[in-house]
Amino acid sequence: MSYECHCFSQSCTQFSPITILDGSLIPAKSYGNVFLSPSVILNNFLYIPSFTCNLISISKLTKALHCAAHFFPSFYALQDLATRKLIGMGELRDGLYYFRAIKIPIATTNITHDSKLNLWHQRLGHLPFDRLSLITDLGQFSVKSFNKCCDSYHRAKQSRTPFPVSSIKTHESFELIHCDVWGPYHTASLSSAHYFLSIVDDYTRVTWVYLLRTKSEVFLRLLSFMTMVTRKFGKVVKQIRSDNGTEFTNHNFQLFCQKNGILT
Repeated sequence: MSYECHCFSQSCTQFSPITILDGSLIPAKSYGNVFLSPSVILNNFLYIPSFTCNLISISKLTKALHCAAHFFPSFYALQDLATRKLIGMGELRDGLYYFRAIKIPIATTNITHDSKLNLWHQRLGHLPFDRLSLITDLGQFSVKSFNKCCDSYHRAKQSRTPFPVSSIKTHESFELIHCDVWGPYHTASLSSAHYFLSIVDDYTRVTWVYLLRTKSEVFLRLLSFMTMVTRKFGKVVKQIRSDNGTEFTNHNFQLFCQKNGILT
């Protein structure tokens, strides 16, 4: 019900008295359609000049628009039941919820054919363009012209041969250890280290990592590691496998391995 006649899109004369809360009757001059927003249209809206406010019945609103009304402490929202889209909302003022239209963005239709193909390529999970060409509604296009348009497509199609099944040939821990040095990293650690030394036991796959400031510390770290293995586990390292970097082939390291019978 509304007291503003200018909000009606069309109206026809129909004098029907309306019973209000105090039991009195007030005349309705006419009824018609009201456009609350471009997407929210209410039919059979009554025009009552003696009213001082505009009222909307929630039961009639949800039934007419086939929507759901969600009320919260400071606002409410109208949600279309079919599309789940927000079609309207409002705010609470002085104990009443006031309707406020929302702007629904309209997708632009001025898009090129190539942009349309790329859009559907992404929507369909980066479908190959030779499969995309089978969709007749997208029109005819050259598959070769789109070979370089999608970085994600090429990354997803990367493949490699499977790794062979790992077989451990060692029979006890520290019979063989794998060593490697990584770095330098451009950002130093809290201990000012730019490198790290990783040591992996071939039999147990247990890994130790040592932070290094320079590569020259590799030899001393390996000495301390082998001393720890002897004291803590009662074992000796028998063979060291590395990438033959200079930190593993220098004279001091080779001389130490020869004296202690360690294979490299």
